[in-house]
Amino acid sequence: MRDSSLIKACRKLSKKEWKFLERLVNSPYFNTDKTVIRLFEILKKDHPEFDSPRRLKKELVYAKLFNDKSEYDKNRIYPIMSNLKGLIDTLIIQESLKKKPRVQNQLKLDWLQVQDDHDMFEGEIVKQIRNLESRQELSIEDHEYLYDLHYRWQNHPQTQRPKIKKDALLNHLWQATASKCLSLMADLHNRRQMLSEKPLLDDSSMLSFISMQNYFYSASIEGYAKIIQMYDGKLQYSEVKAWVVDHWDSFSRQAQREFWTHLLNQSGFLNRQGEPGYLDESWNLYQMGINHALITQDGYISDLVYVNMIAAAAVAKEIRLAKNLVDGYLPYLKPQFAPFTKALALAYIYFYEGKWSEDPIYLERCLDELLIYKQSRSPIVRFTLRAHCIRLRAIYDLYYTFHGRKIDLDSFDKAKDSFERFLTRNKSDSMLPYRNFLKVISRLAHLYFEDGNFSDYNSKKAKLKADVVEFKNLLFRDWFMEKVEALT
Repeated sequence: MRDSSLIKACRKLSKKEWKFLERLVNSPYFNTDKTVIRLFEILKKDHPEFDSPRRLKKELVYAKLFNDKSEYDKNRIYPIMSNLKGLIDTLIIQESLKKKPRVQNQLKLDWLQVQDDHDMFEGEIVKQIRNLESRQELSIEDHEYLYDLHYRWQNHPQTQRPKIKKDALLNHLWQATASKCLSLMADLHNRRQMLSEKPLLDDSSMLSFISMQNYFYSASIEGYAKIIQMYDGKLQYSEVKAWVVDHWDSFSRQAQREFWTHLLNQSGFLNRQGEPGYLDESWNLYQMGINHALITQDGYISDLVYVNMIAAAAVAKEIRLAKNLVDGYLPYLKPQFAPFTKALALAYIYFYEGKWSEDPIYLERCLDELLIYKQSRSPIVRFTLRAHCIRLRAIYDLYYTFHGRKIDLDSFDKAKDSFERFLTRNKSDSMLPYRNFLKVISRLAHLYFEDGNFSDYNSKKAKLKADVVEFKNLLFRDWFMEKVEALT
């Protein structure tokens, strides 16, 4: 029984959720089976770990449950276990519904729609429509839901059709369609920019059509169009950001988050392209996200946002704040990835703490953190790539910059070879920035090791410096330029 789906489900419940489950199990509305209550009471003693092999032995649980000295019979206990697991599923649904009022409204309408009381049905729909249309800016989801409300209303057999404004029905349909189309196009443009993909859509004709339909009275639709033009190079990042900031209060929450994410993506891309000032700009955007509570969504923080935000704070020399962010946002990480995500974030902090304070002890802590990270075999590929990069940078700074002595290159070469093997197994185009990083840091280490002891040293140094400036999609360009300039 220890490894049953029931025990796995129980183990995932928090202390608060466990209390809710107890109320659910004891509620006659949800459960009338007293053996399910007894099973819950037996298992309650082992919450939250459920790691006692003896107490959770299926025969022992069976004996406690039935107390009639009968032999273990899985056909007798399994239905009870299944019923308790079903109550856990009910709890999960109920708790999820609390966070989704729109789903609750839809379920209420589903029920009213089949009742023989059209006035109640119509009254509920009119109330929901007025609540939504009173908002200053409607999101894609708002327009979709308004279309659904008008459609339900119009197609109810007892509805007087002239009541429904068909232009409102069509308006919400077109608004939702146009917004969703532009949002998808913006996402495709970002991906194409990162991976050098060919265009999948005829942007000019699509934007012209939307413009002709006069949809730009919607700030979010105009915003998506500007984001696409930014990715196409037709508008400057600074122009688009200024426009988004000016219209910020008119956007829905979802649109705010999407525009903020696109600005973050573009600032990161421009930084990798070598545009000056965009490393600091990323931190400015994360501060904007913190101030407007955009960092978390539905009670969670993306592992990528978590690491990038903390790394951006550390780059901006906000070490103390970066450490506060580690613990402050840790509860919002998905538990299965939290250890890997936190370890990588700390490695970034120790790396930059060593860089800014010129104290090698922090770089040693960074390498210790990454050694543990490597041994734990993180399932997040992009984080493994990051770990390899920061490990090579930390080794370079620790042995070359701080220790100021030549070493046998064993540590560096082992780390480089490990990274090379990992990249060989991952041939995706998205690995290009990491391949470029490996090429450049290998050449940098070679030049430092040789220390000018060969005839074409100066020409190789000049070539490396030029490549650092000109390489497209190069990670940590500023760091490389600093190290090349430091070469003798």
